[in-house]
Amino acid sequence: MKFPRRQFLHLVAGAAALSVFSRVATAETYPSRPVHLIVPYAPGGATDITARLVGPWLSERLSQTFIIESRPGAALNKEVNAALATPDMQARFAQQGAIVAGGSPSDFEEFISDETQKWGKVIRTANIKPE
Repeated sequence: MKFPRRQFLHLVAGAAALSVFSRVATAETYPSRPVHLIVPYAPGGATDITARLVGPWLSERLSQTFIIESRPGAALNKEVNAALATPDMQARFAQQGAIVAGGSPSDFEEFISDETQKWGKVIRTANIKPE
């Protein structure tokens, strides 16, 4: 089988680039910072006690610092939204190609409406009919 010179040079260049990129694209160990466990209930309750018992156990087994935060007086939805609003979490979701659709019920309703309109345009343009 003949191997053309141009194809050979492309393969050599690709192999060289691959070896360079494999060294450059190393992932950092996750998580690189302490993990925060948010307990949305009052300190001293069953949830708080469970989190404080599980935290050291996880820390020991995963060799990672776990910080237990009690934030009483708020619903879990509020706490999750506070965690998702941090720039670090937004960046992680963006890296995974995900969209954070948290917020109040009205925010979620607006998100669903926007997505329905966006995909409706795509379906109409592609002339897709339901079966």
